[in-house]
Amino acid sequence: MKLLKPILLACFALFSTLGFYAALSYFERQKPPPSPIKAIAQTGPLKDALKTDYLAELLDLSVDHPRPITVEETEKILLESPCIKEVDVSLLNPETLFIDYTLRTPQFIFGDVENLALDKHGIMFPLTPFYTPKRLPVLYLGEGYFEEKKGIATHLLELFGDEVTMIDVSKSFEQSLGKRQIVIALGTHLLRLTPKRYLKELDHYQKIRVKMGNDPLIIDLRVPSLAYIISNPNDDLSLFYHP
Repeated sequence: MKLLKPILLACFALFSTLGFYAALSYFERQKPPPSPIKAIAQTGPLKDALKTDYLAELLDLSVDHPRPITVEETEKILLESPCIKEVDVSLLNPETLFIDYTLRTPQFIFGDVENLALDKHGIMFPLTPFYTPKRLPVLYLGEGYFEEKKGIATHLLELFGDEVTMIDVSKSFEQSLGKRQIVIALGTHLLRLTPKRYLKELDHYQKIRVKMGNDPLIIDLRVPSLAYIISNPNDDLSLFYHP
């Protein structure tokens, strides 16, 4: 009798569970199929950041051939777009999707590759046709050590903000010490730095920059406590620096 009671309780629990799932399956089958989506409404920090036609294309939706699509499926598809950072989807009505999304914010334009940008999280994505043209610092990464190089570039941008017009970290991990360098353009000054001591070298630069004015200069700070300065007779940094 003592053994029978636990067995009966176990059987009861099993049949209850099976009954619950059977009932759930039945009610799921009785649900009306989702309505075909015929319209898209969108919002976000930027008004109409992406064209509604582009969102519809991503979701394989059209007015001529509407189809049902779930909220979960919609979010998954949209997050596969490299320029969309966050998305929240709901239904305004059974036939209208409401899409609230945020685009990634470009921090750099790549000098190595055409039409490619980088955000502060190190994510790469295309600029055209999703973003209106604006001035961004150019970044040269070169080959290998991408995460380390992106970290250095992001740190430099955080330090100097809008002053930065170009950062070249393509040679920051060169085997040869003579070739190893970071190059950063701050206004009319082009600085050559070492990957390991660049913070100290930048501190040195800040102490002496006030004496240099706004003339175009290349300033090599890679030797401790020294600054080798080259003036540019053409007043154009691009003419005497080629990454």
